[in-house]
Amino acid sequence: MYFAMDDFGFENLETLKNMQSEMEKWNFICKVAAETGFDGIQITGSVYEKSLNLSLGKIPSCVKKYRLTYHMGGINELSDDEEIDVFNNAVSKSLRIAVENQMEDVSLHPPYLSKEKHYMRKNVRDNFNNILEKWLPKFEKENITLSVETHVSGEYFVFQGLEDYVDFVKDFSGLGVLIDVSHNFYDGYSEDDMYNFLNGFKITGLHLSDAISGIEFRAGTHLPVGKGNIDFNKLLKSYIANDNIYGGLEILANYEDLKYSLDKLKNIGV
Repeated sequence: MYFAMDDFGFENLETLKNMQSEMEKWNFICKVAAETGFDGIQITGSVYEKSLNLSLGKIPSCVKKYRLTYHMGGINELSDDEEIDVFNNAVSKSLRIAVENQMEDVSLHPPYLSKEKHYMRKNVRDNFNNILEKWLPKFEKENITLSVETHVSGEYFVFQGLEDYVDFVKDFSGLGVLIDVSHNFYDGYSEDDMYNFLNGFKITGLHLSDAISGIEFRAGTHLPVGKGNIDFNKLLKSYIANDNIYGGLEILANYEDLKYSLDKLKNIGV
């Protein structure tokens, strides 16, 4: 497993937002990644383009020194033709960005499902199915994996648990699986559950952060390593030796907690 920077730390994000020059922002991102000790960078479109106002057409060489993945992020509903068109355009753009910048993987959130549209769960699931059938061969042609994140909180997303997620993705040979450790643990799935449900699938990455189940969502997810109840030694033992899997640190905390978390994870299995 190689470790990829997703979040920068609260103070570094604010510094980036206040910078005026695009190249200055890119250089600062590279500086944070180097100082922290990351092997890769996960570029999330909703952060880099919307929050930081960066162009992802041609990424600078200092960034390309890292192993790169692209995470679409954002919340997408697929309950009507307009939403489907928007999502298809976003996937098309993500493929273009990945090809132009030699990225290894593009990951998608499953569709969001608002409460008033729960009755449309099957239709939304079918729409997502059709989108993956359209795009998966195009990604495979470019030798870039296309992955779906394991967001399975049924009150918010189309999948009602890991069982439902597995039932959906098993029909897509070659589809990657991005395990969101914090979300899944918060939803009541143990380290063993995550492995057992997803064993045999094409695991492309893990979003790594600690979690505490049974408390308010924002207080219980995306925590620094050691601030929650996840046993990372147990969780990562099946993935740590696989260099094709990335661990994206999705930790909402200050920079020191982010760096501490990476150091702890890098020492697993040593």
